[in-house]
Amino acid sequence: MSWPVRIRIEEDSFEWHAVNASIHGIRLVTSAIDMLKVGASYHVGISIGGSGRFPCTAEVRRLGERGAGMETSQKARQRELAR
Repeated sequence: MSWPVRIRIEEDSFEWHAVNASIHGIRLVTSAIDMLKVGASYHVGISIGGSGRFPCTAEVRRLGERGAGMETSQKARQRELAR
């Protein structure tokens, strides 16, 4: 399962996908991983369900060939992510 994610970097927004999510964070898959910096925080909107969006701030904790691991500042509700 994956979720569409919109990330704001400075004045621009980008659509990526989260392939893993928990109440504490997300893992993004993107070919534009060089746009993110470890330790930096970004405004993130995770699309959940039909028209729902979970807005949060997420800090990049890890970058690697499997994507970006980000810790969210607000706890996502597992029920919403399971939809």
